[in-house]
Amino acid sequence: MDYQGGGSTVTGGSGSTPLQGFHIISNTIYIPQGETGCMPVTVHDFDEIISMQYAMHWDQTVLQFQNTQSYNLPDLTSASFGG
Repeated sequence: MDYQGGGSTVTGGSGSTPLQGFHIISNTIYIPQGETGCMPVTVHDFDEIISMQYAMHWDQTVLQFQNTQSYNLPDLTSASFGG
């Protein structure tokens, strides 16, 4: 995470290497201080997955989690995510 001009840059993967196998992908975004931002998280090669679990961490004094949205899998809802 990089703090610029009162905002925050949230860094994900670089995307410069061709992906092989399963990957969780997030972009690098800039959120001005006091604004709300959305960080897309996608997957690559998400085939025949029965279950998975992972965690995202950030400085809670800088960024606050609000919600998840835009699920592209049957039966995946906000209740599927811990808060």
